[in-house]
Amino acid sequence: MQARNNPWNNQGSPVSGFFLAAMIVSLILGFSTASPQAFESLESRVKDREPPLEILSEGGKDGGSYTIGVVLSLDPGSITYWRTPGEAGVPPVFSFDHSVNLAAATVLYPAPERIEEEGMQVYGYSHSLVIPLQITPKNAREAVHLAIHLDYAVCDRLCQPRKASAEIELSPDQPAAKDSRLAAAMTLVPERLAAEILPKVVKIIPVVGYEHPTWRLQWLKGPARDLFVEAPEGWFFTSKPVQEPNAFLVTAVEAPKSGDQPAAVPMLTMTLTTPDARQSYEFSLQPPMPARAEPFSNPSQKKG
Repeated sequence: MQARNNPWNNQGSPVSGFFLAAMIVSLILGFSTASPQAFESLESRVKDREPPLEILSEGGKDGGSYTIGVVLSLDPGSITYWRTPGEAGVPPVFSFDHSVNLAAATVLYPAPERIEEEGMQVYGYSHSLVIPLQITPKNAREAVHLAIHLDYAVCDRLCQPRKASAEIELSPDQPAAKDSRLAAAMTLVPERLAAEILPKVVKIIPVVGYEHPTWRLQWLKGPARDLFVEAPEGWFFTSKPVQEPNAFLVTAVEAPKSGDQPAAVPMLTMTLTTPDARQSYEFSLQPPMPARAEPFSNPSQKKG
């Protein structure tokens, strides 16, 4: 299985490529003499098979915005990916084209889990889930016609791209009603920590002796289970728990090319989960550069 730079990774047996090639040849032979009407008919059948998204809604606005939930149903043994998928995989992509009276749509991802996939660490979900969305109208007195389209991947023995769509009308006159599944999903969305309290709950220091610049992060607030790191484009950081309680190693594996000088460490977004998986925190910080850091690798080099 190829690493992160190839998002669509088939994870089947070595013969899966043969069957894929045979299928492509069959399609070419079958369609080489097909009429335009046949192609239109095929396209309509493919579109008809695109499943609608299940949407959860609590009705009326809360503080000027609406909260809805997008349901992703997974078969047992299947996984899908977080917004930062780790060493492999592809993140979900939401589109809200053709929506009416929409100022902003914020996707509130639940904290992910670390999953072993073909010898690599990926970040995602191994169970069905609800992804909450916060919907803000342009004109608060008028309804929002929300059109959602989602591209994502579901992996079992093979990884397959999926597409799904839905439309919903969100009206300020609609009475509010609690949805238990949506309420439960909101409890899995990380709590955002303000910068001024980070020194009280997080300690991060450079450590030496590693191939790439590395830091030790200690969570001071209580038990911690896992840590996931997101960085700007061109960077890639790994994280892993260490033997000390509530501590993690954060390593800068890839960085943009910057000549002979080490690149400046960027501001990172970190999501930390607790043992019960119901409480998680999200925060941003910029680690201090290790004093004797080895040069970063370039994105074209193999990760260490």
